[in-house]
Amino acid sequence: MSTSALAAPAPAATTEDEIIFYDLLCAAPGECWSPHCWKTRMALQYKGVRFRTVWVSYPDIKSVVGHTQPGKDAPTLPVIQHGSTWVADSWQIVQYLEAHFPSPPLLLPSIQSTHFFMCYCDYVLNPAMWQWIVPRVPAFLDERGGEYFVRTREAMLGISLEEAGRGQTIYSLRAPLAPVAKNLKEYGPYIAGKQISYMDIILLGMLQWIDRAEHAAVHTILGMHKSDVGEPIREWYDRVKHLTVAQPEPAESASGR
Repeated sequence: MSTSALAAPAPAATTEDEIIFYDLLCAAPGECWSPHCWKTRMALQYKGVRFRTVWVSYPDIKSVVGHTQPGKDAPTLPVIQHGSTWVADSWQIVQYLEAHFPSPPLLLPSIQSTHFFMCYCDYVLNPAMWQWIVPRVPAFLDERGGEYFVRTREAMLGISLEEAGRGQTIYSLRAPLAPVAKNLKEYGPYIAGKQISYMDIILLGMLQWIDRAEHAAVHTILGMHKSDVGEPIREWYDRVKHLTVAQPEPAESASGR
């Protein structure tokens, strides 16, 4: 992952007050699906930043934005371009946005607590559902992206995606989501308390990914803790889902040369 903003020749024209956002292409034109790209998209929209999207298929990522992550064989999205400055990785991007577009703030109550919650999602929540969701991803990618995803993930796992997902259910998220449900019940209405923060965006991005894979699974998750603490996650979800509403914008697709 890139940990800094880099300058490089721009493949797309931009202005100083406009950001170009490189997002992962899927089979449905103009629709976001990646949890990490959702983080950047929602942060841009919440802050009211003017941006446009360049949609990139998986096999084209390296040729389009590889210069932002030197030495990395498989560079990742999201990436943003702001004038001559490029920033890769959703965590680096939100810090850049906080510095250049500080209002409204997102890293609440502190950057440290936000980073802790992000790590909890990355190292606890994501692994709990990764094997369930990974076999479902190729179905909503563009054809080239789907082929690339299957080939690279099966090489990484050493087994087929179907084998990886066998016996996995979305209920594996119940235990790791319990602290989030309890915290929302006692200290909500948002994850960080009384105000929307990047923590809400992190979890909402994950739920958007699940929703793309299987819509009914999201509603299962929202009601998982009803017998313990009621439905604070469902109430929170209803409160924040407006963050996913897309802004009208010009968009384009990028392909490797």
